[in-house]
Amino acid sequence: AERPLRSTRAFFEACRVEYGLDLDAFETQWVSEARPPITLRAGFSYSRKRFVAEVAVVQSEGAGGAAAACGPSLDGITVGWGEVDAADGAVCRKRKFALREPAQLLEIEVESRRRRGRRRKRKERRPAAASA
Repeated sequence: AERPLRSTRAFFEACRVEYGLDLDAFETQWVSEARPPITLRAGFSYSRKRFVAEVAVVQSEGAGGAAAACGPSLDGITVGWGEVDAADGAVCRKRKFALREPAQLLEIEVESRRRRGRRRKRKERRPAAASA
């Protein structure tokens, strides 16, 4: 026979009994001691001279410092770039960065077509100069 759930605690207990789910950590973190969610702000710039994308990432106050000991924080972020696949919207290149500080600058070396072309031209020129 079904019985109505009269409290959040009863819901978590029913999950434990019926499905074997231990949701104590979830209940503590997100219900009884609800903390504000982590927010992430990011901005980027691209250096054409160095072929580097610089991504500045800032986590909310709740994610770093003394609050990190008692609350969740982001352990990393995946940055993707390149051509977007029309089928699933995924990008062709990805890299995961560890976030160790509340504010961090990430540098991504970008292999552009123009840079690849320059490398090929330089490689082609060198053997010709060496044989002359």
